[in-house]
Amino acid sequence: MTSYYRLSRRAFLAGATTLAATPAAAQFNPFGSSRSGGFDLGRVLSGAQNLFEGMSLGEADEIRMGEAFYGPFIDRSGGPYRNRAAQAAIQQFAAPIIRTSKRPSLSWEFVLLEDDTVNA
Repeated sequence: MTSYYRLSRRAFLAGATTLAATPAAAQFNPFGSSRSGGFDLGRVLSGAQNLFEGMSLGEADEIRMGEAFYGPFIDRSGGPYRNRAAQAAIQQFAAPIIRTSKRPSLSWEFVLLEDDTVNA
């Protein structure tokens, strides 16, 4: 009875998780349906999880990666939003978040991007 309960509970949780993730997965499908040979979000996420589980990055590695990718990412994302008041507001908003960081040695930066894409 106990093993059946655990199995049915796991099945319920897996089903509930799948249903909860469906709207998010539907929004993130830029290459078409996985059934028609398009993008398969589940496979990508599983592969990413396996990749990161096998890696052991130190803080210095993370800093180097951030320094290498940050500038090009900002550029490809439309660049910084050119409104000083808005950038100052995001810095003011971020200040208490940065102060509570458990990794104060990192160089934190919050930037609004010039991008009209809906992102929430």
